[in-house]
Parts: sequence; C-alpha cells; structure tokens
Amino acid sequence: MFAAEFRLPRTLSESKKKQRVQALIDQLGLRNAADMVIGDEGHRGVSGGERRCVSIGTYIIHDPIILFLDEPTSGLDSTSAYMVVKVLRKREVTKVESNKGKKVRQQYPFERLMLWM
Repeated sequence: MFAAEFRLPRTLSESKKKQRVQALIDQLGLRNAADMVIGDEGHRGVSGGERRCVSIGTYIIHDPIILFLDEPTSGLDSTSAYMVVKVLRKREVTKVESNKGKKVRQQYPFERLMLWM
C-alpha cells in the first residue's frame, strides 16, 4: 500500500488504491505475505522470493508505459517465476528484460529478441 500511495494519482480514491493493491497481491501469489514486514537487519521478514515479487509489484502498480527488468525471475522458484511472468505478460507495457539461462525461451514469448554475445 505504501508504494501505491506514492505511485498512484492522488485523484484515485483510497478504496480503488486498495483494490489495485489487493488484485496485484493475488496475481503475484503474495496473499500469505500480505501483512508481513518485509524485513531489515534485525527482523527476517518475508522470503527472498516474496521480496522479489513485492519489488516487481511496486514497479508495476501504476501501470508504467515501459519497464526495464534485469532478470525478473532470478532467484524465484518455478511457481513464483510463473506468476511473475504471467502478470508481466498481461500488462500492456513495453518490457526490456535481460535474462540468462536455459528456461528463458520457455518462459518468455518474445516479439523481438536481441542476442548479446
């Protein structure tokens, strides 16, 4: 909700903001972590994968027109990676991603692909 307060327009009602946040929590599979503290030096908080999903959620809550993603599924288990890819596919946004690994072709249906050697 914190990111939504800063990234969404002031004209959007509190209830609409909460609806968007809740929808994104559900889409990213974060329902169990919704009321947990992210964590700091003294408190573990959510898992690394959940933290990664929350991070991606904060970037897409306001429907940006372009996203730059550096290995968005790195460090995620296959279920979480699938959820993230599914959410990113649904967004009508230009995505620039860097990915490595064997499973990249399976996860991402590219419209355009640039290989760097």
